[in-house]
Amino acid sequence: MQTDLPMQELNADAPIICRSVWISDIHLGTKHAQVEELLEFLRVVDCKYLYLVGDLIDGWELKFRWYWRDDYNVLIQKLLRKSRKQTKVIYITGNHDEFVDQFAGMRFGSVIMAHQVIHTAADGKKYLVIHGHQADGLTHFNHLLEKLGSHLYNWILDFNLYFNRLRRAMGFKLAMPNLG
Repeated sequence: MQTDLPMQELNADAPIICRSVWISDIHLGTKHAQVEELLEFLRVVDCKYLYLVGDLIDGWELKFRWYWRDDYNVLIQKLLRKSRKQTKVIYITGNHDEFVDQFAGMRFGSVIMAHQVIHTAADGKKYLVIHGHQADGLTHFNHLLEKLGSHLYNWILDFNLYFNRLRRAMGFKLAMPNLG
């Protein structure tokens, strides 16, 4: 799909206005959560609907190893501040934050908790909003395999971090696509 709208930079002085924003897999509780980037995004983007589509908090990782930085609290405060203003925040539960499943159907202030919702776009089209883990048949019935995969994924992210540091130390640059 091609659009004639100009791309706006996140560092623009004027806020970027959107009708709806979807954010998923933040995984607070892991050291790889990119909270600073998300905070910068939320600082410059205003929207009517903000969907947190699963795995806001990584309960699996927090059970295994407690890891919570101050900027995680800042992010949660930012989300709550947006919900008190003009943004309708909808929290869709995921597989890593399944501990909040019990609150689906409830409201916490103006934050709506749900397993799934139907989003109605500006043109009237309707879209199902789910995290997607419900459709993963292999892991749906085998939580051990799901959690093993999660730990392997964290190991790969750690390895990638050190590998990229080594590449930079050896004078290699990260490959960046030509966007111009």
